[in-house]
Amino acid sequence: MPAGVPFLTMDRRKFLAFSGSIGVTTLAGCGGSDPESGGGGDSDGGSGGDSDGGSTSESQPTIYDIGDPFQVGSGDQSIEYVVEGVETASTGTTLIDDPDGIYAIVSMTMTNVGNDTLSLSSSPFRLIDGQDREFEVSDATIYADNGISFEELQPGLAKDGVIMFDVAPGGTYQLQIEPSGLFSGADPQLVEIGTIE
Repeated sequence: MPAGVPFLTMDRRKFLAFSGSIGVTTLAGCGGSDPESGGGGDSDGGSGGDSDGGSTSESQPTIYDIGDPFQVGSGDQSIEYVVEGVETASTGTTLIDDPDGIYAIVSMTMTNVGNDTLSLSSSPFRLIDGQDREFEVSDATIYADNGISFEELQPGLAKDGVIMFDVAPGGTYQLQIEPSGLFSGADPQLVEIGTIE
């Protein structure tokens, strides 16, 4: 990552959470109508939650298996992914340092199914272990054959690529893929990776 451009490394979820907290703080001062005056509020007299009384939590992403095609994003910002497999390496190469744990090398095919050119990078990818710890893509990815780095994917075209994670061996992992557009409202998707030995 280029020095002096710290905003490029900001996690999209942290940015959206920060932006959302500003919006909530701003809206907190906006008053509704006074319930005693008979105006405003919900027309059904309820609290605005689900009609079944359930919580209004975020929907859970679908969990796919290796080899399953799935889309991340929406509209012209959609990419179809197929995770082809996972290999491991316990040592590096001339350009790649040895991992602290073990490298999980995830290979995939990405197809731009939208109408716009999309930017690809390693930032939408994370491995999540059984303890909900998140592992970011290793910098070693840029030195790997077909490593996914900063590039473009034209509409209707596909690209094969790999991403590398430095993880603890013996853990069970899921790959999380977030939409590539910064302001996309689409949900991330998960792929069951399994135990990495």
